[in-house]
Amino acid sequence: MSIENSTSFILQSIEGDGTRGGWQATGSFANDQDEAVYGRRIDIYWLPEGDGVWANNSLLAMRGSILPQSVTFDIRQSGTPLTVVTSDNFLNGAAVRGIYFSNTNPPTNPHQYTDLRLGTIIKHIIEQHSNVSSTANVQNDDGTDSGNPIGGWVDTSGIDIITTTKVDVLTVRQSNSMWQATKKIAQNEFHVAYMTKHDEFIYEQHPVFKATLDAITLAIDSTMIVGQPEITFRDHVDMDQVTLAALTDDGAILRSSFPVNMTAQGRALNITNLRCNDQNRLDVLAQRAFSFESRLYNLRLSLPGAAGLYMELFDRVSFTYSGTTRNGVSLTFTAEPFYIEKIRVSRSGNFGALTVLELQQENLVGTLYQ
Repeated sequence: MSIENSTSFILQSIEGDGTRGGWQATGSFANDQDEAVYGRRIDIYWLPEGDGVWANNSLLAMRGSILPQSVTFDIRQSGTPLTVVTSDNFLNGAAVRGIYFSNTNPPTNPHQYTDLRLGTIIKHIIEQHSNVSSTANVQNDDGTDSGNPIGGWVDTSGIDIITTTKVDVLTVRQSNSMWQATKKIAQNEFHVAYMTKHDEFIYEQHPVFKATLDAITLAIDSTMIVGQPEITFRDHVDMDQVTLAALTDDGAILRSSFPVNMTAQGRALNITNLRCNDQNRLDVLAQRAFSFESRLYNLRLSLPGAAGLYMELFDRVSFTYSGTTRNGVSLTFTAEPFYIEKIRVSRSGNFGALTVLELQQENLVGTLYQ
């Protein structure tokens, strides 16, 4: 299919949300309502502008599907506001039936695998119970690969099937939202499921639970910030200990607490319904969960231009800032790691665009167990 360039689309903003697990853009078609076809795939390119002249190169800002909102018109002109969404929007409205998965060698149906993991189950649900995958093949009735592409539009090759939890059996209950069922499985092992701004599906460990932490993608300091950053204080004394409870394949319950000892007056954060077959791994998760949940700060700041379009959800960044006598701020951060929870890029008259980042402090201190 040939690519049609549009001269009538007016972009307003692009934003990604790690909690929701996807991206969306807002804009409108001017005098061109026929272009706003429901579900139509669209690539949005960012064209930098300086001194009133458009740059020769462009950046693929987002890839998604059109959801028309309304149309307003008079005798001379019309406007068709719309939202462009990544495919989590459609998966959120798609149902999934109850499925029983088992670790079986050799497999005899599509729900049996020789190395069954939670990531394998995610891969099966997304690829075999929807038509969105552009990189997977249809499974035969006996579980083998048919060699026939599903023919979708979402790259699903970014699904973790290596570090994800190994299980012997698992029942996925019927749900009216495939996306929420997917995210529920992810919560069982501290993973995240999301669509990138280019509509690629990612299933991976939450950044603070990775054995090897990601590299810093951007080092932010005070010279890069516009406007007023906002630091939100978190009441880190709400809990004194994290206690995890996980079910093994044999039906046994593993427990782990960090710190191991707590005073009689201590308050525990209990996280249950996890899946884990290894006590050492659960001990690692308990330490990471305690460090992250006891973080002191969340941060919201603005950067000039469309910087957010060069970043992705859950990217790891650092923040350096020292308060001054003049502004009366006593906080000091030196290359403090945060990860990106939300990104919003909006058009702005002063900078061409303005990027707003919402960040959560990593707060992994002391010895990190692997």
